[in-house]
Amino acid sequence: MPTAAVIGTDARMMTALTSNTISEAVSNGVWLQVLQNYFLPDKFIIAPEQNNQTGRADLMVFVMHNDKNDNLCWDPIFTLEGKTPGDSIKQTYIDQASGYISSLASHHSFKGRKFGMLVAGQEVVLLVNNGGDKSTQWNWEDANTDEYKYNPGLVNVWGIGEQGYKVESFLADFAQKFQ
Repeated sequence: MPTAAVIGTDARMMTALTSNTISEAVSNGVWLQVLQNYFLPDKFIIAPEQNNQTGRADLMVFVMHNDKNDNLCWDPIFTLEGKTPGDSIKQTYIDQASGYISSLASHHSFKGRKFGMLVAGQEVVLLVNNGGDKSTQWNWEDANTDEYKYNPGLVNVWGIGEQGYKVESFLADFAQKFQ
């Protein structure tokens, strides 16, 4: 499975994430491959077009676990909202993704925070929600998901061609918290 950094150096994959003629579904398929590197099938399910209280997230990651009666359960822990390659990250898209993120399982949040991604082709914004219905960008300087700076209004879009390693670091750290 390709990682974000590998896709950033692969000409064919980058074409799939930057061409205005590629559909949102194909772009989401590339991102599904990236997520599968970190959210492995022995512990996670990645569901496309998952309905929740706020709409249909393009990709939602569920953690599987057994309850006290040994019944298999799954809880939503991470969401990815994808947009068509060639489109740009807009506040309306951040608001849409924020709704999906706010509906994630709170008992699997980290100190009250919930995480997700908004992608438009190869452009990525990692989002964190403190509770409530709005999310803000997760800030790379805060090297792990336990600490971050809450900066409403700041949107720093990453391109995986140059910053795929940041996406990888975030996803690896996040998935590891469920092992």
